[in-house]
Amino acid sequence: DIGLPFAGPELLARPRASGNAQRDTRLADFLIANRNDAQFIAATTNANTAAPIILATGEPVMAIGGFSGSDNILTLDQFKTMVGDNTVRFFVLQTQNNQPGDIARWVTTSCANVTSAIRPNAPRNAPTQNPGGEQTVYDCAGRK
Repeated sequence: DIGLPFAGPELLARPRASGNAQRDTRLADFLIANRNDAQFIAATTNANTAAPIILATGEPVMAIGGFSGSDNILTLDQFKTMVGDNTVRFFVLQTQNNQPGDIARWVTTSCANVTSAIRPNAPRNAPTQNPGGEQTVYDCAGRK
């Protein structure tokens, strides 16, 4: 139901959400504070991971796998070039999603896990908690 958008008069009869739900803004705050003029505030594997970051920041996020994560828009070499020229610095991996592909593998083995900088009291490799599930944040400018 939530994955398929729809419109119509029946929406007026639905109860509205209270809007009182508190959101964890630490990821958005961290990405904005540490962006260093990168064109994209972060890259992700798909649009479902990118959307909450875009909504929280109003900034562009690159979904390298398109909507579902299966339509790779870049090769690994193209992504490395974009990291090198500061087009993108951070990469956000959704823990619950399968992370196939050369780019995600390269990020997890070559980029610095900075999740603990967002959640200081969390263990070093602990993912952040967001509405879509747990996320791990990597800084590709600060490679291992």
